[in-house]
Amino acid sequence: MFLTIPNLLGTPSVGLTFTDVSEAAGIFEYNISWASAWGDYDRDGYIDIMTVGHLGGICQLWHNNGDGTFTDVTAAAGMLTDDGDAHGPCWADLDNDGKLDLYVAKGTLKEDKPINYNDLWRNNGDGTFTDIGDASGVTGIGCFNRGANAVDYDNDGDLDLFLPSFFKHESGGPNLLYRNDGDFQFIDVATEAGIGREGIDNWAAAWNDYDLDGLIDFFITTGPDNGVTSSSALYRNRGDGTFEDVTSAAGLNIPSGYSNSAAWGDFNNDGYPDLYVMLDSAGILYRNDGDESFTDITAESGAINTSRGLAASWGDYDNNGYLDLYVVNGTTAPNRLFRNNGNGTFSDVAASVGVTAKEGGGGSDGTFIDYNNDGFLDLFVCNGAFDAGPYLLFKNDGNRNHWLEIKLIGRASNRDGVGARITLSAGSQTQYRQYIGQHGLAQDHIPVHFGLRGATTVDSIVIEWPGGIRQKLNHIAANQSIAVSER
Repeated sequence: MFLTIPNLLGTPSVGLTFTDVSEAAGIFEYNISWASAWGDYDRDGYIDIMTVGHLGGICQLWHNNGDGTFTDVTAAAGMLTDDGDAHGPCWADLDNDGKLDLYVAKGTLKEDKPINYNDLWRNNGDGTFTDIGDASGVTGIGCFNRGANAVDYDNDGDLDLFLPSFFKHESGGPNLLYRNDGDFQFIDVATEAGIGREGIDNWAAAWNDYDLDGLIDFFITTGPDNGVTSSSALYRNRGDGTFEDVTSAAGLNIPSGYSNSAAWGDFNNDGYPDLYVMLDSAGILYRNDGDESFTDITAESGAINTSRGLAASWGDYDNNGYLDLYVVNGTTAPNRLFRNNGNGTFSDVAASVGVTAKEGGGGSDGTFIDYNNDGFLDLFVCNGAFDAGPYLLFKNDGNRNHWLEIKLIGRASNRDGVGARITLSAGSQTQYRQYIGQHGLAQDHIPVHFGLRGATTVDSIVIEWPGGIRQKLNHIAANQSIAVSER
C-alpha cells in the first residue's frame, strides 16, 4: 500500500513505503553493534557491508549476492578474529590501486590487548584481506578511538585517516590524524595540525568543505562529560596542514555535554552544506548562510527530535530532488525520517512509511544505500548500541520519480573521489553534493545518488575534483548509474 504525500514541488509525485527484508536478505543478526559501512570490496557491481561488534559482539563481512541476499564471508575473507572495542568501520582505497581497503577503529590503552587494536585490512584482490595495522603504524595504541574517516585533508592525492579519541576515567590519548605517506605508511600529525584535543571526550567527526574554498573542514562531536572538558567544534582547514577552531565565529552555539554525531547535507539546494547535530536530548539543524556563519532553524524547519539521537544520514529517498534526513535514536523513541517538503520544512513520515525501526537493543546507526541497484535509496539500521539488537534492512518500494547515480574514479585526486563536489542540473532544479560517505561513526564507499523528479535527462554535471580539475558532462540520460573518471 502506498502512502500519498502532499506534493509541494509542482510536479506529479507518488508517495512510497519501505519493506523490511532483513530476514529474507539473510542479515537478521542480533549483535551489540555501533555501526556499519558499505562498499563494493570485490568490484562486482553490488555494494557489500561490514558490521562491527562492540565488547562481546562480532565483526562480520557480508557479501552482496546481487539477488537481494547476503552471505557472511568473514571467515572466507580471512577477517574472523576476536573483536573487542570496535566502533568505526571505514571503507577506503588507501593505496589508490582500485581495491577498497577497510579500517576499523577500536582503541585500547594497553599494548597487551591486541583484541582492541585498530585494524587496517588490506584488500588482496582475491576476496581476502590481510590486517597490516601494526606494520602501517595505525593501531591507535593509547587511545579509545571511536569514529573513523578517510579524507584527503592536504589534497595530495591520497586518503588520510582521522580518528576521534574518547577520554574517559581520566585516561585516553588525543585524536589521531594519520597522514598517508604512501605504500600503506602513515604518521600521526594531529597535534601539529592543532586538532589533537587531548583530554576531551571526542566521539565522531563529520567532514565537508563548508566555506567552499576547496579545502575540507570538519565538525567534531563529544561524548558524555566525565568531569573533563566536553566541547563540540567546527574546524576550518587553513590549507597549510593546520586547522583553526571557528565554532564561535560561525555562530554554532552547541550546548555542552553529549553531541553524539553530526551530518552535512545541502537540504535547500543553495550550494552550501548545512549541518544537523545530534545532542543527548535534541537535534539541531543549522542552515549554512553562505558567509561562513550558520543559523539554528530547527523549530521553523520542523526537523525536531527530542530524544538521544546517535546517528543521522542525508539522502533523497523519494527522488524528488531534495535531501531527506534519517535520525537514529538510541532510546526507545522511534527513529525519524524527516521528509524534505522542498520549502524549507520537513515532515516526520517514519511511522507511515515503515522505518521507525525499534526492535530491541538501542538504535546506533543508520544509512541510506541502494543495495539492489534499482535507483531508490534503501535504509540499513543497527540496533545494538547498548544491548544486542537486530540489523534491519528496509527496501525502498519506489515511485515514479527518476534518478541518477555517479561512481567517481579519481586519477590525480584520490581514487575514491572523496571530497569531490558535484553540481547537477536537471529540468528546473540544480543540486549540490560533496562526496564523503560519512554517517555516524562510519564511512561508506557508495555511488553518489541524485533524485531527478520528472526529468528524464540531466542537462549538465560539473565535478570539481579535490586536485582542482573541473570536469563537465552534458545531456546524460536518467535512470542509470554512470562511472566518471577524472580527466
